[in-house]
Amino acid sequence: MFSRILVCVDGSPCSIAATRAAVAVARHNGAELLAIAAFHPKYAGVAEIGAWAVAIDQEEIERWGRREKEEIQESICPILAGLDTPNRFVQENGHPVEVILRVAERENVDLVVVGSRGLRGVKELLLGSVSSAVMHHASCPVLIVHGDHVPTGETAFQHIVLASDGSERARKAAGVAVEMARSFATSLTVLNVCTDISSILLPEEIGALKAEEAMIGSDSADLHAERILGAVEHDVSALAKAVGVYCAYVQVSGHPYDAIVRYTKQHPTDLIVMGSRGLGGFEQMLVGSVSNYVAHHTACPVMVVH
Repeated sequence: MFSRILVCVDGSPCSIAATRAAVAVARHNGAELLAIAAFHPKYAGVAEIGAWAVAIDQEEIERWGRREKEEIQESICPILAGLDTPNRFVQENGHPVEVILRVAERENVDLVVVGSRGLRGVKELLLGSVSSAVMHHASCPVLIVHGDHVPTGETAFQHIVLASDGSERARKAAGVAVEMARSFATSLTVLNVCTDISSILLPEEIGALKAEEAMIGSDSADLHAERILGAVEHDVSALAKAVGVYCAYVQVSGHPYDAIVRYTKQHPTDLIVMGSRGLGGFEQMLVGSVSNYVAHHTACPVMVVH
């Protein structure tokens, strides 16, 4: 499934966690792994020497860059050493988001792995913003890794949850989730959230909705939920059967934001796979926001598929 993986490193604990997760995915897919460090000359030395950094000459900036590269290499080389597939480490100048997207495009990678948080100093201004920007602008799937829950080794990603609403993006995510389950020789839990639309309506709109439900009949909501789950199961089952992956289908009610996070906190979850965009209708108001919320409010890695 994945043949070339890009992992973003900056020496922080979260990027080290991302590297370990990337190594696990690369090993199980026989993929090449490229570790990229972005060095931004504009911010060189700000964390260490404050405002005086603006007076540093080019030679000093280059020394900072070499020193940072050496420190990052020292932190990730032991992790890459055990990988039996091709791997390399490179450093490029520029803003982290620009560097990551540029290298991903140039190297034709099919997965980007990034930590949810950055390093120190000026990068504190970017906490979460780099991973969010990459998640929304990369053309390939993006795996966002938190430092406090990192599945690694042969038993990595044994509990995979696909969050699906039956949309086109969710169907693409299903293909990735099924292949991840196949490569890690595990089953797949398919989670569908039956959204309570009243949770995003104004009070006067809720009254109109209840009146309409009364006219249609009390069973309409249950039938709608059943149809949605059936459509999701139809989309996933054929993909899973083709590669011998067992799927369990679960439907919960609530708002997608909270329901996905709540379910994965209550059940063993090593990875959440989901599309970058939702279905139609009222969910157009939530384009990208559900995946962004889940990626930054759950403890486990989240893979967002475009």
